[in-house]
Formats: sequence, C-alpha cells, structure tokens
Amino acid sequence: MKKLLLIYILILFLPSSLQSQELINGNLNSNCIGNGFTAPTCVSDWYASHGTPNIEGNITKNTWASLTSTKDKIEGVFTNYEFLSGKSYRISFKMKITTSINAADKILASANVRTSNELNANFQSQNPPLPNKSELVWTKNITKGNPNWENISISYTPKENNSQLWFYTSLKSQLSTSENKYAQFEID
Repeated sequence: MKKLLLIYILILFLPSSLQSQELINGNLNSNCIGNGFTAPTCVSDWYASHGTPNIEGNITKNTWASLTSTKDKIEGVFTNYEFLSGKSYRISFKMKITTSINAADKILASANVRTSNELNANFQSQNPPLPNKSELVWTKNITKGNPNWENISISYTPKENNSQLWFYTSLKSQLSTSENKYAQFEID
C-alpha cells in the first residue's frame, strides 16, 4: 500500500515539462554527406528553405549542417516544430563560424534563428521573403570566424504561434563581381 501511495504522489507531482514536446536531433544525424537537404532529405525532418545547404562530417560518427552566404547564394534549413504563444522554450545548438569577411568590410552578414509558418522546401539561391508572423529568435553578426564549436542556448517565449524552426544566413552588401567574400554558419 505504501508503494502505491508513493507512486501516486510521484505521478501527481511530475514536472509539467515531461508533458511538453521535445525535438532532439543534437547531431543533425544524416545518412549522406554533401547536398543532403534536397528531396528526399538525408536528415530526417530537416529541409532546405533556400539554397543548397551542405551536410559535413562523417556519417558513421557525426554530421552537421553548413549554411553559406556569398554574392551568388544564401542558404537555410528548417524543421517542423509547434511553438505556442506565451509558452517558454529552450533552443540549444552548437555553432561554428567561418568567414573571409572582417570588420573593415562594408558587408553585413549574419547567422539567424527564426520561427515561422510559411516555409516550403525550396532550392532558390535567394532568401525567401520573411513570412508575416515569423519571429526572430537569435542573430549573430558575422565579422570574424571562430574555428571552435560554441554552445548556444536561447530562452524564447514566442508572441505568435509558429510551426517551424528556421536556421539561415543573410548577407547584405554591394559586393563587386571580383570580390570573393563568404560567411559560413555551421550548426550541430
């Protein structure tokens, strides 16, 4: 009887977080290397929002997404996830920045995380227009590279209901055709 009472008390006081949804793909596990976000995607439930993002690493050990911006291309990936207005979320990932851009350049490049509703798998080289009710969760200006992985953890409470989590690069500048500048946002 004491055991039954203890089990009942434990169930009654379980944290509400156990009832929330959880998206875990900590390694962006892929069964291919290269352009793995095209249909059919090599990374379960992740899709290209634009451009041709790459999968790097070793499929038997660890893979990650590589999103690059140049004068000719911009890339992004997304996954479906239900974000409810007013509910708090923790978004965590590892990132590494590689770039030929420096602070003296007149180039605005950034790594971005946003929630959205209106993304479709797309392989155009330009950023899609920002969806109406999308929300910026996190952004980092890319002015220098960091060869080491950095852990990012964001607390986020949406103002809008959204159903997608979107990682992408952006590049705003007037690059001449001879400039070969790039910014690469790698996520795991």
